[in-house]
Amino acid sequence: MPERKAAAETTVRLDYLAKIMDEMKGDLKALPDRMATQYATKEELSQVKQDYQTIRNDIKDLSTKIDSRDSLYVTKEEFAPVKKLVYGLVALILTSVIVAVLALVLQPK
Repeated sequence: MPERKAAAETTVRLDYLAKIMDEMKGDLKALPDRMATQYATKEELSQVKQDYQTIRNDIKDLSTKIDSRDSLYVTKEEFAPVKKLVYGLVALILTSVIVAVLALVLQPK
C-alpha cells in the first residue's frame, strides 16, 4: 500500500512538473520578443534561468527515485507467463463445465 501511495504522489509531482515545464517553454519562447521590446531585465532572465535549472534538477531527482522503485513493480512482460497460465486454467475449467452440462443433457434414459 505505501508503494501505491508513493507511486501516486510521484505521478502527481510529475504532472505538476510537466505543467511547469510547459509554462517555462512558453516563457523561453517569449524571451526574444520581450528582449526586442526591452521589457526583460537581467534579473528576469536570471530568474528564468534559475527556475529552469531547478526544474531540471527536480526531474533528475525524480527519475533517480523512479528508477530505484522499478524493482517494486511488475512489468507487462514479467506478468505474461502468469497471464497465460491463468487463462489456460480458466479455459480448462470452463471446458470441463461445458462437457459436464452436455453429459447431463445427452445422458440416455
